Amino acid sequence: WTCPHVSGVLPHPRAGMTLTALGGRLFLFGGSGTSSKCFHDLQILDRKEMAWLDVMHSDSDQQWDNKASNGTNNAIARNNTSSGYYDEMIHDEDYHRTSAQSGHDGGNMGSLGLQDSMDAQTSTLSTSRAGGGWMSSSADMASPNPNDEDTIPTIFVNGQGPGRRAGHTATAVNRHIYVFGGSCGSDYLNDFFVLDTDPPPRAYVNKPTSLQLFERRLRLLYNEEEFSDVTFLVEGQKVYGHKMVLSLVSDCFRAMFTTGFRESEVGAEIEIPLCSHDAFCSMMEYIYTGQTPKCCNVQLLDTNQQAAISGIGRVVDLLELADRFFLDHLKQVCERILEPAVSAETVDYLHQVAHKTNSIQLEAVCAHFERNLDT
Repeated sequence: WTCPHVSGVLPHPRAGMTLTALGGRLFLFGGSGTSSKCFHDLQILDRKEMAWLDVMHSDSDQQWDNKASNGTNNAIARNNTSSGYYDEMIHDEDYHRTSAQSGHDGGNMGSLGLQDSMDAQTSTLSTSRAGGGWMSSSADMASPNPNDEDTIPTIFVNGQGPGRRAGHTATAVNRHIYVFGGSCGSDYLNDFFVLDTDPPPRAYVNKPTSLQLFERRLRLLYNEEEFSDVTFLVEGQKVYGHKMVLSLVSDCFRAMFTTGFRESEVGAEIEIPLCSHDAFCSMMEYIYTGQTPKCCNVQLLDTNQQAAISGIGRVVDLLELADRFFLDHLKQVCERILEPAVSAETVDYLHQVAHKTNSIQLEAVCAHFERNLDT
């Protein structure tokens, strides 16, 4: 007789369990402890490493296949899996691994709610397993730091397994383990479960779509000379653009780049008159990112009158560009920003701006303010 050193967290002391050998591992299930209550946990010993593996459960898939008979004892089996003994187990000092790894609020095996952990792991595994069996780790799941002591792989168990029991049978056939019967207290069970220890891998779709990549990378092309095929001159400064991008969002740009116009020539520099460089760059940034331009993040009701007038002026410049280049959404954004700026001092000016830029919403706000000015 020898007593080998076994690493990992030891299972809780018990009797009446099953220990099934399969594929270089020993699968321990069930049994009864010192309190005469039954367990329903699954523990796995790696015979080569002589280590108890970390086992996590998730009920997202049916790793356990329930073949329960249609007898009266079926209700007993289900009731046995929902009582409160698990609460006693998680407070036992020798059973701290199960309590630390689970968010268990009942008695069913495989209902520990660790799907988020599984999803995080599956993206790093080329042979991740799910859909009816183990999700087992490999060397890829070990810590990247070779100095880390914890190199025990983690086993992910899917599905709802057998309830607490002892004295049952567990038989290994090929890659499956068949569990039948047993008892828990005075209840004798006749349910039947099958554990698939090597389920087929599942194909996942977790990479970004072409549209997601386009949206993510488009913002990087803002005012970027690389790949640009059109250059704008605004107040003597160059602003780089891409005809395809600009034509997709603006019919004005599309017409500008149509064959027959001077602006359609390759490498042409297009001068944009009657426009500030800051306003034009804000519009271009909006086109490439879809975000509200920074110049719109101003306090138009500032107690400093000069600052308020300056802020209104920047938004008006952008509103005029949005109308000029047929950017309706940006135009509405500017209208909404200018709405609270309508006052007795600004209503005439903003009403003129609204009429000039065909800003129907802003014009309606100004008209309403004027109608109710004396009331």
